[in-house]
Amino acid sequence: MTFDPATVGNKMAALEVGSNGQGSPQTIALTGTGTAPRATITDPAVGPLDLRDQPVDPGPGPVRLVTVTSTGETPVTLDSLAVSGSPDGQFLIGGNRVGATIAPGECCRVGVSFDPTVLGAFAATLEIRSDDPGSPAALGLAGTGVPAGSPTPAVDLNQYRALSGGQCTVNASVALQGPEITGAQILFGPSQLETNQQIGQAAIRRLNGIQAWLEAGIEGRDIRGGVLGIDNFGAGVEWQVGSLVPIPPVNPRPIDVAKRKGPGDRVTPTLQQLIVNQRVYQEAIARVNALEACIEGMLTGGDVVDGSIGEGHLLPGLRIAALTPVVNPPAPSRTNVKKPQRGQSEEPQFSSTQLVTNQRIATTAVARTSALIERIESGLDACSFVPGSLTGNDLTPSSQAA
Repeated sequence: MTFDPATVGNKMAALEVGSNGQGSPQTIALTGTGTAPRATITDPAVGPLDLRDQPVDPGPGPVRLVTVTSTGETPVTLDSLAVSGSPDGQFLIGGNRVGATIAPGECCRVGVSFDPTVLGAFAATLEIRSDDPGSPAALGLAGTGVPAGSPTPAVDLNQYRALSGGQCTVNASVALQGPEITGAQILFGPSQLETNQQIGQAAIRRLNGIQAWLEAGIEGRDIRGGVLGIDNFGAGVEWQVGSLVPIPPVNPRPIDVAKRKGPGDRVTPTLQQLIVNQRVYQEAIARVNALEACIEGMLTGGDVVDGSIGEGHLLPGLRIAALTPVVNPPAPSRTNVKKPQRGQSEEPQFSSTQLVTNQRIATTAVARTSALIERIESGLDACSFVPGSLTGNDLTPSSQAA
């Protein structure tokens, strides 16, 4: 028995089983819930993607980019990318982001090129399988093999400007609320002050680890493969369209979060101690805000270790024509922490209500720093950098196409 709802919402039915047995018919209640699709995957192209005439045997033709966009309300995970309906090797896929998760409203790019081995017209289908209920999404591909020596299709560098600059999708800042805490859960006294203090210290240790990670310099392994476009770079680079190259796996440097030290001196339950703790928690939130802003669009080439970005980090098919050393590269980003605004509000009271408020601030700081660490561990992307702030200095010399 299967459940295939046509609309969203709770559904109920009854299954009647008739027989010659006593008590027939037996009735079994059935329930199920129809849910909205997790996500849909679309491409802006209308009809088959025409890879045009390509001479036989000189090698693959220019790369064309296919945009895979998640338009649902929940993330979608890519399971596989494959070409069907054509002999193996005629159509090539690059930027294979199998296993990647695309957040709602975000996209990734897949490169497709045509490499005919014989003369004639070819048609195929790019199948994109995911956990979208409507999977697979399909895009037609077309191309024609023409005699060797025929003119090759013109290259299109403009397609490599689509994921950076003003058009790139910036991840929304994470704003998490700590677990709900009621007054009944708070024990008014030194033990609760110590608990709150330990929560706040956990946030501070995470923040210190993230800051040290940034200051050590971003390496190529910290950046997702196949995501950087022309607009991410400024001086020192000349571009060309070339062949597809392997996409490196995301393997960011670990963030070293210090271990909690042993118990310190006993906390004295005073109003002054409560105020000190609250200010520490508020400053932790201010640091989270600053680090989130930095990771989500304020990094520069000055934050990147020179020579650490390889050709596999570029959008599929984008290659280096020439590199020129840049004498004055952009300066590293700065984590601008805005000090909490302290108005002329009433003085905090040493009460269970104030302890609840402090604990909520502390747990929110921990939740947001943990979320920021997860964001970093998923790999930086094109939108993490100020447009035009990467330079030829940041690229691996071997990235330059021969």
